[in-house]
Amino acid sequence: MKIAENYNRVRTQIPEGIKICVVVKRRTTDEVRKVIEAGATDIGINYIQEGLDFFRELGEMASMVKWHLIGHLQTNKINKIVPFISSVQTIGSYGQAEALSRRLNRTIPVCIEINSAREENKKGVLPEDSELLIKECAQFPNLEISGLMTMGAYSPYAEDMRAYFKLTKQLFDHIKQLEINNVDMRTLSMGMSDSYKVAIEEGANFIRPGRTIFE
Repeated sequence: MKIAENYNRVRTQIPEGIKICVVVKRRTTDEVRKVIEAGATDIGINYIQEGLDFFRELGEMASMVKWHLIGHLQTNKINKIVPFISSVQTIGSYGQAEALSRRLNRTIPVCIEINSAREENKKGVLPEDSELLIKECAQFPNLEISGLMTMGAYSPYAEDMRAYFKLTKQLFDHIKQLEINNVDMRTLSMGMSDSYKVAIEEGANFIRPGRTIFE
């Protein structure tokens, strides 16, 4: 695997100012180590226990990067991520935000997850309910609402994702204009290995590739 080569290829393909959050779902600690050595500054974890294992096994290297939870936030496992998590990108309900705020001893940025495809089996808040949720979550201590995140409906064709990204960008701009207290809309997290180029075209400034870096 040419991890460093792949990471740098993606880095050179995208504009400056766009963050690459490398998704390490089901990867080995050695693979994560190699991508950090290649220059990765942001790591995305899907599973809390997996992320905790990486953090422990990497030792001092773990502190060189920011750790972002991009998978489902299980409220019964929040205590495990408190010591090392840099941000949570998957707040989709009042209950999740309340539970996270209560367990944190510091302030972290969080993104509201938008169910842009309106899929019943997907997490996140429906677009029309996002403004109210953001206003509610902005009142919690230890949380700073820093942006939006979306997945969209899966398709092997990147162009099929455009409508979901466009919708989320419209919501992002709308919320930003409201100037809600404790809401700083600076992160628009969209696009994975097959779709990050389209996501960037639609305004993403935080992309989440994984497979394309580790293949």
